[in-house]
Amino acid sequence: MPSQRPTFLATALALGLLAGCSSNTRTAPPETRPAESGGTPAPTPDTPSNKTGPSLPQGESGGTADSKPVVYYVKDSGVRCISAPCPSFIAIRADRPDEDGIQITELDLAAIGADDEQRAKLLESTHDGSRGLKVEATLVKVPNAGPAGDGTRLSVNRVLEGK
Repeated sequence: MPSQRPTFLATALALGLLAGCSSNTRTAPPETRPAESGGTPAPTPDTPSNKTGPSLPQGESGGTADSKPVVYYVKDSGVRCISAPCPSFIAIRADRPDEDGIQITELDLAAIGADDEQRAKLLESTHDGSRGLKVEATLVKVPNAGPAGDGTRLSVNRVLEGK
């Protein structure tokens, strides 16, 4: 009798690929249509209207940024996705620690001029269990950043605490 193990593994792999991102950060379009796989789209969760979160800069195409840098604690969100953009980081304002974090799809460290080893150490400090990497940075909204929609880039100007 053939083993059921390969069939089970293939099914689990297929379901994982269909699931895509482990956290749905996009809102559903106004019209609902069946998914390409023939299924129906999952309902989007209702968000409470009284909950206030940070607002992102809005503007023209090509990405827009806040006017001045702000101090953030950046932590790894634990989310991993198949398609971009993926909210892999959470940025919490240092002056508003009780506010919800901002989902960050890209952490831009180019302005600090770090080499690959330094960048690896800085990224390691985002998921080492502490408060995270403390940076002075600017939020940039990136429209159409990939198949999963708009993205949010955190452009780091200066590292204040980290490895």
